Amino acid sequence: MSVANKGLSYVCDSQPFVEAENISRCQTDECTDESTSTEHQVGLRSRKPQFSGPCSFFVSLVGYSMGTSDFWRFPYLVFRNGGGAFLLPFLFFMLICGLPLMFLEVSTSQFSGRGPMAMWNMAPFFKGIGYTLLAINIVNNVYYNVLRAWILEYFVQTFKSELPWASCGHSWNQDGCIPSNGRFNNATIQQTANGSQMTSAEQFWQYNVLQLSPGLGHIDGILWNFVLYVFIWRTLVAICMVKGIKSIEKVMYVTVFLPIILMLGIWARALMLKGSVQGMLYYITPTFDRITDIQVWIEAAMMATYTLGPGWGTIPMIASENSFHGNTIKYSILATLCDFLSAVFNGLICFSILGVMAHDSGLDLENTVTSGLSLGFTVYPTAFTYFPLPQLWSAIFFINLIFVGLDAQVLSTQTLMNCLQDLCPTWFVGKRRLILVVLINILAFLVSIPFCTRGGMYIFQLLDWYAAAWTLLFVCLVECIVFSWVYGSSRISRDLEIMLGRPMPVILRVLGSFVTPTAMLILLCISFSRYRPPTYGQYVYPAWAEALGWSLAFAIISPIVIVFFVRLAQADGSIIQKLKSFNVPSDIWGPSDKNAAEKYDNDEASPTLISTFRFNAVGKRTKTQSLENNQEMSEQKKFIRT
Repeated sequence: MSVANKGLSYVCDSQPFVEAENISRCQTDECTDESTSTEHQVGLRSRKPQFSGPCSFFVSLVGYSMGTSDFWRFPYLVFRNGGGAFLLPFLFFMLICGLPLMFLEVSTSQFSGRGPMAMWNMAPFFKGIGYTLLAINIVNNVYYNVLRAWILEYFVQTFKSELPWASCGHSWNQDGCIPSNGRFNNATIQQTANGSQMTSAEQFWQYNVLQLSPGLGHIDGILWNFVLYVFIWRTLVAICMVKGIKSIEKVMYVTVFLPIILMLGIWARALMLKGSVQGMLYYITPTFDRITDIQVWIEAAMMATYTLGPGWGTIPMIASENSFHGNTIKYSILATLCDFLSAVFNGLICFSILGVMAHDSGLDLENTVTSGLSLGFTVYPTAFTYFPLPQLWSAIFFINLIFVGLDAQVLSTQTLMNCLQDLCPTWFVGKRRLILVVLINILAFLVSIPFCTRGGMYIFQLLDWYAAAWTLLFVCLVECIVFSWVYGSSRISRDLEIMLGRPMPVILRVLGSFVTPTAMLILLCISFSRYRPPTYGQYVYPAWAEALGWSLAFAIISPIVIVFFVRLAQADGSIIQKLKSFNVPSDIWGPSDKNAAEKYDNDEASPTLISTFRFNAVGKRTKTQSLENNQEMSEQKKFIRT
């Protein structure tokens, strides 16, 4: 963040974002009287937005949501789950799970001006969520580096006179290699699937890029080209973060709009070739009998939650830098819509490309689609060999992935920085912030080296299996409960009236209070009931690796439980009194806008469970709350109009 560049200095204590003038007054014992103490609390709450305008904020929000999963995970799920029929449950869960979570994260962070660590002052018993988000971003900044390194490797290979994955006869090719740019029939593909034969693109991926060792216990040497790529990648991330949000927002304009232009170019070229229309028709044609399959709905819900990005801490980081009066309702709806359209559009482009390959190779299109990373690193590269000037279109595609990955990695690293700044603000004063940017990226580079080995894919998959899927669902569930039931929808509605002059929309209140947490709980239970140990091809992870994965998953979410019980033990009074205080916000919680903070009352009686349920269900406060709220809101509306 660039707060330090504005001439502010901070102290490393439990109250971040304390301006120097407020500190000096307290250090000279000028905070003893009530009026000065009130000014000090306002200073603790207030902060200046860092985004230059609402457009920069919205572009960053959309850029974060439009990730690489839209390019290979989503098209495969659409294909496997009934074509166009999959879009209906996907849109349904985007609206009932993704949208409410995004709205709640954006609204509370923008209101308080606090990121993923400090925003939980709204419910101090649940401050452990901030530490969990810190752990998630640490893991994310480690193991995702090697994925970007693989993309850089493919990009470099596109500059050769012949694409190395297009043919056999290379040093890495083994018996049973089938040229990816040749004509082969479905029987041959069936043999390939059974392991007796492999396409040259698959062999390039397995034997030249990954150079897989026998298993997780065999690291078998460092691949130095990937070490170089990870170093280059972390250098790019550090450069993008030099001036905090001010430099990141400029990067976002490039990394969001350029990939759209590049993919439009690829799509336009594909439409000029035979087979592209058939591929798109295959993609959008619905198979409605799959709608009744529960697996389709589960995968749609998982994809909707994963692609939009709640539960990672990055959305609160972005929102905390926005203007206090930004329309969070409009931003959340538009960002959700843009992410949905992006996923659908990328799927359309994907199948137009695959349609060209299916037409020219003589394959049935259903035999060209594979899941996950294989779609990105074998199917796409193979498809471009059927384009005129395949090197050009392959390079454009991987440039696109580089930019899409760059904005996500920069924002994730900034989220990590934001969490550390909340924990110890003095580290980020003046030039110290730049030193920390360099230091964090160096550490991320060094810790990523084990992934740059012949056993790196096994480590990558292990972390992705346990550190992403399970923790994401659990964090989203806990967040939803804290927002709607601990802090309470009534308080969020009051905060919205302070920011926007209007209460929380009924549909978002009902979804966030009842539908979304219920859906997340069901998803979490189903995911556990259908758990299968991780595998990679024919390799089955050993029991010790599975235990290590579960240990990592529980270690990531453990701060939520630990902090809750520590706070409970430290609270005064009986157990009943302690439990009654669990929904009391911190003294420094409040609006980040200075004028709003001066009129903000953080001492009102905490709502009971019954009153919270009443408001969540029908939107009605108790008479006392309504009288106090109406008086406060009338003053805030006058201020907003002014």
